[in-house]
Amino acid sequence: MPVVKTFISHHGGDYVKHVAPILRQVAPLGVRPWIDKRDLCDRVGLHLDKQLQDAIFKGQCSSLSVFLTKTAATRKWIDQEVAWALDQLEVGFRVLPIWIDPPGSIDLPPVYRDILERRKVLWLEPQSDPRFLEKYTASVLATAGIDKETQELTLYLGHRSEQWDAVLPKAWESQPAIDLRLDVDGHQELSPTEEEWREIEAGLQRIRRLTGQLERINVCGQAPLGVGTLIGKVWDRSAGQRAPIQLRTFNVKGEQIWTTDSQDYDLSDNWKPEHSHYVKMDRPVAIREDKLLLAMLPETRVKDFLPRVHDWNEAREQPSLVHVAKLPSIITSPEHAQQIVRECVGALRFIRQSYPRAGVLEIISGYPLALAPLISYHLRTCGPLHFYDEVKVTHDYRLAAVIA
Repeated sequence: MPVVKTFISHHGGDYVKHVAPILRQVAPLGVRPWIDKRDLCDRVGLHLDKQLQDAIFKGQCSSLSVFLTKTAATRKWIDQEVAWALDQLEVGFRVLPIWIDPPGSIDLPPVYRDILERRKVLWLEPQSDPRFLEKYTASVLATAGIDKETQELTLYLGHRSEQWDAVLPKAWESQPAIDLRLDVDGHQELSPTEEEWREIEAGLQRIRRLTGQLERINVCGQAPLGVGTLIGKVWDRSAGQRAPIQLRTFNVKGEQIWTTDSQDYDLSDNWKPEHSHYVKMDRPVAIREDKLLLAMLPETRVKDFLPRVHDWNEAREQPSLVHVAKLPSIITSPEHAQQIVRECVGALRFIRQSYPRAGVLEIISGYPLALAPLISYHLRTCGPLHFYDEVKVTHDYRLAAVIA
């Protein structure tokens, strides 16, 4: 099953002012657009009529979002796209009218009157409806069968992907999938601002509300580590679903699927630094400060990461005591990954129980993205935890996720 896409039917002159801002707002919610100027870029020389029909008829899109303005209503191509889409309604395709100009201000051609008057299709008004983003997202996802009854969902993280189309692991190609990005274009150097981190979390929370019966979530793609941490936070094992959700992640480097079971990891009394197999950490010195900064880094990257962590920390108005936990640099199997997750959770619980004076436990990590959701999935009782994400260009760190 391909990633959910909606065909964007619009007048080119409306794109920058009206269409692009809406697509930017719904990108973190999983609304992935099919846009002619992007999706037709490798089809130069082929008949445009056929390419547009293929996008609608051959499963690339499950809906058509028509952005209605006074100008758009006069364009023959938009009329034709809507007419093609109307022919597909019987097979589950849906037309989503979005009024940019007020409905009463547009002289509608017959094809639009057919939608609104004879077929009684509901429409959306972004200028006047405060719930527009949520309604639009729910409508797009529902056309692919993603709703409150969905039991399994794949989240493709395209935040740092330079590919316009999501590439899913073969094992998950048959599952419903949505493409999450901060913008419709991924960017390899993306380092979200603090406001954008809040936007990413809000998008995940909205997706959770729209899919209230999930039993399993699959995570793949390229994104800042904090995105993975937020997924584990939003859908943690105590997130109020019918039963704890199973999280599975895809590690690109080893082409492995990693997972964590839905049971709590009761390691707070069992895990000790001196008995750890994989997470190597000394006991912190007596903590008198109210914050401890734990750097959880692969063993071979400590020399590269740690000086930057110290420089950033010392430049802060109130530096924290820095402590280091070293993880294996190579993870050999899904079983190995699961044990590392258990020990990372154990290390964090150990610090929380052993050093209650550390009111806020700050975390900077350098482990694979595929570990991030699996670890944070088990940390609700360990708060307050502040996860910081590296800013690629400056090597500073920004607060990405808070588990209270």
